Amino acid sequence: MGQAQQQRDAMTAWRRVWWRRALQRVLTALHIALYRATGGAIGHRLGPLPNLLLTTTGRRSGRPRTRALTYIRADGLLALIASNFGSRTAPQWYRNLQAHPEATVQLKRRRWAVHARPATPDEHERIWSAALAIWPAWAGYAERAQREIPIVVLEPMGFITEGTEGTEGTEGTEGTEGTEEERAERGAAAEDAEDAEAE
Repeated sequence: MGQAQQQRDAMTAWRRVWWRRALQRVLTALHIALYRATGGAIGHRLGPLPNLLLTTTGRRSGRPRTRALTYIRADGLLALIASNFGSRTAPQWYRNLQAHPEATVQLKRRRWAVHARPATPDEHERIWSAALAIWPAWAGYAERAQREIPIVVLEPMGFITEGTEGTEGTEGTEGTEGTEEERAERGAAAEDAEDAEAE
C-alpha cells in the first residue's frame, strides 16, 4: 500500500470517528437537557435501562461535569458501572470521582449530594449480578475491556431539592481571573479531549 493510500485511509477513519463523536456529544447533551427539563419523564429510562444524572467535579478544571448514566439498585445500594462500553480505559466521570468523590445525583426530580466509594468485593458481586440481569451486554464489555470493571456505590450525603430548577450540575461555572482561570480552561480542554477519546 502506497503512502498516499495510507494517508487517505487515515483521513477516512478520522472523519468517521469525528462524526461519531460529534453525534454522541449532541445526543448526550440532548439527553441531559430533556432529563432536566422534564424531571426525568423523558430520559430516565432508555429501554430496560434506568438513568440518572451524575454531576462530578473535573479533576483538572474543577468545573462541574454532568453525565447521564445507567444506575443499578441492589439491596438498598445505588451504584454505577464504570464499563465505558468495554473500553480499556475508565470513563472520565469515574476518574473525576477518584479525584473528587463528592458529587450530585439527579434521579427523576430528586437531587441530592453523594459520596462515591468503590464497592466492596461482596457488594461488587451482588451489584454485578443485578446489572447483568437487566443488561447482559455488560458481560461482553468486561471481556472486551480486559480489565476489572469498577463499580461505584453512591452514598447519600444530603437532600438538595425536589425540582429541576437552579444551575447546580450545569456544564461550567464562573472562574477566577488570571492564571487560575487559564489553568481551568486548559484543564477543561484536556477533559473534553479525553471524553472524546473515551466515547
